[in-house]
Amino acid sequence: MKKFLLTLFLLVVASLPTFAQNKGNLSFDVKVGLGFNSNLIFNNWYFSEEQNENFYLRNDNNFVSLETELYYYMFKNLSVGFGANHYFDSKINDMNYDYTNVFFAIKPEAQLNSEVFSSIYGIGKIGYGIINTSGTFYEENLDIENGLYIGLGIGTIIKSFVIECMYSINYNKINNSIYFDFSDLKYTTFILNVGYRFNIINN
Repeated sequence: MKKFLLTLFLLVVASLPTFAQNKGNLSFDVKVGLGFNSNLIFNNWYFSEEQNENFYLRNDNNFVSLETELYYYMFKNLSVGFGANHYFDSKINDMNYDYTNVFFAIKPEAQLNSEVFSSIYGIGKIGYGIINTSGTFYEENLDIENGLYIGLGIGTIIKSFVIECMYSINYNKINNSIYFDFSDLKYTTFILNVGYRFNIINN
């Protein structure tokens, strides 16, 4: 986390000389991703050896994600925006689940003097995640609350193509279970995104 925040800070500093130029641009990104190394992290689980111990369960499969984002460039090298993504068909035990996240995003971006790479950027997201489940988890139907969504990542623009790596966290709570005592639930995953940027307004 500290390294990522330092990277964001350095990108902002690098972009300061051009902050006053070309503000007002508007772009729309469409991305498809592959989610991997996903974990459900339970707190206060019945099978934990100690109270308040975190219990990790690895996702049974990788998943595909789809994401759209709209960005307004306040300055040439700093944009803010909003978007939504969906994680398709994750599975653990006999429970299938997916997430839909809506979020606000901020993206400092450093322009590159290269014929191939247009820019590199960091990105931070915060929003609300909605979980949908079907099937059973250890023969139990879980009642899971929706909750906070956070995403951190870094990426690059090659011409108008986007390549991006994200780390995201969804926070949830389990309301009723024979295995849990109102357990906090955290879902973490890495996502490798590829996509395309459409420049709607380009001053």
